[in-house]
Amino acid sequence: MTSHIKFSEEIKHEPVGEGILKEDSSGKGFPHTCKKCGYQQAEVVELGASYSDEADKFLFTCKKCGFTEKQHDGTGN
Repeated sequence: MTSHIKFSEEIKHEPVGEGILKEDSSGKGFPHTCKKCGYQQAEVVELGASYSDEADKFLFTCKKCGFTEKQHDGTGN
């Protein structure tokens, strides 16, 4: 005995919001010197620590060239 089951579902997509900010035109950023181009403003994202005895991890993205650096040793520049 073979059974065939068919499912049909209509999915409605509704707009959630304005979307993700693509470009920050304010020109202000976190004071961090880019190792690639030397620009001194960056966007920073905190990734946190994997374990409680480790330092937090940060991503610094240069506001001029877009180069991204990871800092995870607990030091700053």
